Amino acid sequence: MMDKILIEKYFTGKITAEESLEFKKRYISDPEFKQEVDFYKNVKKVAGAVDDENFKVTLQCFESEFSRRRSIRPTDRIRTFIAIAAVFVIGFSIVSLWPTKVSEADLFNTYFEPSKNISIPIIRSEGSQEIITEAFDAYSIKDYEKAASLFEKAFTVHRNPELLFYQANSLLANGQTEYAIEQFKKHLELQEMLTNRSHWYLALAYLKSGNLKETKIALRAYIKTGERFKREEAMSLLESLE
Repeated sequence: MMDKILIEKYFTGKITAEESLEFKKRYISDPEFKQEVDFYKNVKKVAGAVDDENFKVTLQCFESEFSRRRSIRPTDRIRTFIAIAAVFVIGFSIVSLWPTKVSEADLFNTYFEPSKNISIPIIRSEGSQEIITEAFDAYSIKDYEKAASLFEKAFTVHRNPELLFYQANSLLANGQTEYAIEQFKKHLELQEMLTNRSHWYLALAYLKSGNLKETKIALRAYIKTGERFKREEAMSLLESLE
């Protein structure tokens, strides 16, 4: 037990001057003590355990094994040292090299931003145009639930394809992912200024839903259009999913 405490203090930098002299004396004169210290040095080097408390835990993990090894013949003890070190190194390497998975939700939050209104200036109007103004008003203040409902009503009246695009954006921003996918797909069937961009937002909608296969298909389709809007982001996202 005293050996363990002395070694622990040495590696955590809490050893006193008197204990340091005892440590050096034991290290020179006691081969078994030296062997244990050298083993811990290698463990600390491999683990990169620069934090004292973390290394203290490491020492405690090996304490029982070292106690057991005192009753083993010297040759077998060396083999045990090697076996323990090998297991530790392999385990540490696996943890260190294991790829960190980025979730679909994290990727979605990184890349998604509702489209800006680049279609219709918000001006006060009367009659049938009023609902469009109200829809873009709600969209501009990020009241996406209200905006989605108003865009849907406005599209029913005016049949303007751009209204589908903004409705789908509102739905996606409001967490209505499956309905947003339906509306983006419907918008892609109509040819107008914003049609190509629906590929990008459709890809993000599929990403949020966890459908990576369709996400990649939509991204490739978008990149193929040659559209410059979010092109680099689309290529970056596709690369991260491949």
